[in-house]
Order: sequence, then structure tokens, then C-alpha cells
Amino acid sequence: MSIGEICVRNVVCAGRDATVMEAAALMREHHVGGVIIVDPAQDGRIPVGIVTDRDIVVETVAAGVDPQSVRVGDLLKRPIATVTEDMGYVYRSAAIDAGDIAGEPAPSHLFPTVATPGARMPHAWLEGPDGRISTLDLVGAGMTLITGPGGNAWVTAASVVTTEVAIPLEAHVVGADIDSRDGLFCERFGLGSDGALLVRPDGHIAWRREAGTVTDHVGALRDAIAIGTGARAGEALPLVA
Repeated sequence: MSIGEICVRNVVCAGRDATVMEAAALMREHHVGGVIIVDPAQDGRIPVGIVTDRDIVVETVAAGVDPQSVRVGDLLKRPIATVTEDMGYVYRSAAIDAGDIAGEPAPSHLFPTVATPGARMPHAWLEGPDGRISTLDLVGAGMTLITGPGGNAWVTAASVVTTEVAIPLEAHVVGADIDSRDGLFCERFGLGSDGALLVRPDGHIAWRREAGTVTDHVGALRDAIAIGTGARAGEALPLVA
């Protein structure tokens, strides 16, 4: 999951020249405890700091300073820490096919351009037979295989492998019965025509293969299931939806 999927975008902002009284009025009006301080930029506004209700109490009220005479820019003591909206996280375990060098520690955070093993599957809107759904709605109680419009071989492989395993396995072809509404699926998943990924019931991606890299789809999917359930490591992991 990325920061952009959970962040609040409709935030309360003010310029550096706003008075502390004006900032307090904005907090009261919008029922928030802080105001983002912004500077004008060529393509909009950029955040340069934040003033909270605590700042107002400590720096003006408790100090006996007239809040009408103080600008919020005067309360900014340090730069605000920012991240881009595609920041997320990944982790490593025996149930994740990360393709890393053996023994290499997992990064504490990642800026993935596509759905990444060890990260939560990203959201993208899709259009299905019954209307709009999210990619997150595809995840069920078992393993979920997602492939691109040329991934019929993966669907055939899933029909074979599902008879061999004790957990549910569902396959979805994006570009067939369900399709991307706005192109965001292609941007966030990057599967191409016949790439594929396997998602665990907790929403984390266990395995991924790029388009045009697999010839034995049944064998590859068997390996993917073994990894995703922990069987490859000799221990079956509990799967909780």
C-alpha cells in the first residue's frame, strides 16, 4: 500500500503571511488541529511547514503575545518532512519471492513503480460485468492470480494447479472480463500482455513474473503457490483472509 492510497488530500492551508488568529479561525472552522503552511509555486503550492494548535498555545497564548500581530511564518522553526505519494513498504519472508540476493536485508521502505513482491497490492479501478470494482476486491480467501490481456496460459495453468492444492485459487485476466478504467492499472501493475502476479489473502504480493519470461506456466504457478504458502521453506503458513 502506498501513502497516496491512505493520505488525506483535502487539507487546510494558509500562506506564511496569515496571522496566528486567522490560522486558529481556520482550525476552528474545519475542526482540525493544524494548518499546512504553503508557498506559491509555478505549478501550484508547495508545503513549507505546519502550525498546530499546540504551537499557537505555547508560542502565543502562553507567551502573552497578541495572535493578531504574529504571522504563522514566524512560528516555522524547521522544514517540514515530506514524502511522495508513491512511497510504500516491502518486507521479506520465506513466503515472498523477492528475487533478492540471498541474505540481503529487506528495505525499510520503497518507491515502487509497479506492484512489488513483499508489498501490498496497489489499488486501481477496474470495470467488471457488474460495474466498477477495485483491484483490492479481487483478493479472496485463497490465492489470487492476476495477469494481463494475453495471459490465457496462466488461466489454463490455474485450472490445473487448483486441483492439486488445498487452498482456493482464482485467476483474473485484466483486459478481458474486467478492464482498466483509467490506465492506472497498467501504470501501477506493469504486467504487460502476459505478466502475472500472485497475491496472498492478506493482500501482499507473494510472487511476480514479467511478460514473456515464462514458458512452463503450470510449473511456474506450482512454484508460486509453494512459495506463497510457505511450503517451499518446508512450513505451510496459515492463510487468513
